[in-house]
This record gives sequence, structure tokens and C-alpha cells, in this order.
Amino acid sequence: MIDGSAYMRKWLSTSMGAEGPSATRLASPHGRGAGLSIRTDRQARRGRLELWRSDHAALRDDPLLQRLAGVTQVFSVSSNHSCATRLDHSLDVAEIAAVIAAELGLNVDLASAIGLAHDCGHLPFGHAGERELCRLVGSVNHADCGADLLHKRGYCPEIVSGVRSHSWSSSTSCSTPEAEIVRWADRIAYLTRDFHDAVTLRLLSQTDLDSEVSNIIGDSLDVQRKSLINGVVSASARTARIAMEREEAAALAAFRRANAITIYQHPDVRQSNSNAQGIIAETARILLNQSTGKQWDTVVAQLVSMTDAEAKLLALSAPVRRRPS
Repeated sequence: MIDGSAYMRKWLSTSMGAEGPSATRLASPHGRGAGLSIRTDRQARRGRLELWRSDHAALRDDPLLQRLAGVTQVFSVSSNHSCATRLDHSLDVAEIAAVIAAELGLNVDLASAIGLAHDCGHLPFGHAGERELCRLVGSVNHADCGADLLHKRGYCPEIVSGVRSHSWSSSTSCSTPEAEIVRWADRIAYLTRDFHDAVTLRLLSQTDLDSEVSNIIGDSLDVQRKSLINGVVSASARTARIAMEREEAAALAAFRRANAITIYQHPDVRQSNSNAQGIIAETARILLNQSTGKQWDTVVAQLVSMTDAEAKLLALSAPVRRRPS
């Protein structure tokens, strides 16, 4: 299975330079300039408003989204019912993105829809499952998987491209300011919720929160999110480009560094990820043997339709493979 420490070092190396309007890496994967302008051509977008509204409404009931209630965010959905699932996270991102879009006079339906759909391409067990399949296949990206699924289901290009570009390490640039908002909303949502879930599980205590974070954005989940949202709204309104104020962005970067050490590398989380990767490896092997011509594309497509529990059930259904004596 893939080395989690190596993955974490790579993860920490991405996008850590984002500390404000002049330094944001959201404009392109190479970090040139600031985010997209919020001064959109409203006349040109007017004809898209009804489509964005109807696609947003359709997404809320789409099985693509509902499946995420059974997919792990960080802490196993099967044993930690008080912690966020991948669906809870997606709803958080949609809500944060909608608030920011409304404050900036951008399209709330589009921002919320991208937020809802941004993780619909995740495999069972989230990033742990993705890392294992990458080891087996070579390259699998949940953003591309999700965007491809949404395109096949007829969702509009702005939502599809927003999902494809939602990761800060993506090689795809954002095509709308709403998509850039979702990049910020995603990071705000998962860093704050992951910490407070870890406190709920008693992996950490509230006093473990880095002072570089608490001194700037506070201690409680609601206060932290409000502070970070205000940082995006303030910087974006002031510069007319999607960005975050330098102080809040520095706190967000400190939050990310701290979570990487205290949560994502916590022994309990590492063990859970290792178990998940074993399940994905076995499930993928079974699906590959079942597929016509043993096509990995078919395996990926099947995995992206499954929950953690479904993948585990399939893995456990396989006959025990004995080692040769």
C-alpha cells in the first residue's frame, strides 16, 4: 500500500503560498496573479441563471450526492456517527460557498451547486481509497471522476468545470469566480470540521488548537468559519478578485499544517486508512477479475458508485487466498 508519509509530504507542499490577494495560487496551477475578477458580465450570464437554478435543485436529490453519506471524510463512517461524512462535508462547502457568493453579488445557485458536487467522484473511504487505487492504476483523481460523471448526466459546463478545478493542486484553472469561491470554501470547511471532529473523538483537546490559528480566527467552529468567510468576502470586495485577507489566509495555512501532523498523521487515522486501503485493494481486484477484458476504467467507474460499506462487503465476500506452503 502507498506510503502515507510520502503522500502527506506531497500534500503539504501544495498551495502553501496562498496568503492573500497578491500571493494567491488560485488563479492558475502555477500561481500567476490573483483570483478571477468578481466583476462578471452579468448580461452574458443572465441566460444561464435558470439553468444553474435547475441543476442546483437536481443535484440535491441526485444519487451521486446521496451516496456520499456512506463515504468517509476522515473518520470512519461505520464507527464514528457523530463525525462528518463526505456528504456532510459537501453540504458544508455548499453553504459556505453560497454565503460568500451572496455577499459578493455572485450566483448563489452556481456556487452552491459546485460545492454540493465537488466530491461526488470520491471512491469509498475518500482520500485513503484514492491513494490505494492510484498505486494500482497509476493515476486516479476524484475531481476528474466527478466532473466526468456530471457531464454524462447532463449537468451544465460551469458546474462540471467547477468540480474539475476545485482542488488547489489541480492543473485545471477555474472558469468562474464561483468555482474559485468553492476552492476556498472547501478548505475552510474541512480544516475546521476535521479539527472539531477530532476533539469530539478525543483524539485531540480544544487546547491543542495552534495559537497561530486561535488568536486570529477564534476557537469555536462557527466563529472560525465566520472569520474565514469574512476574510474571503473582505479581500474579494476590496480587490475585486476572489482572494482571502492575508491574516486569515495565514491562519488557514497554519491550521492546515497543524491538522496534517495532529490529525492526518495520528496513529488511529493512519491505521484506519491502512485498513481502508486493504479493502480497496481487494475490492478492486475482485472488480477487475469480473470486468470484461479486465479494464481498469470499468473498475474505477464501479468503485465511484459504491459506499464504504458496499466496498467492504464485496471485499469480505472473496474467498480467503491461502499463502503457498
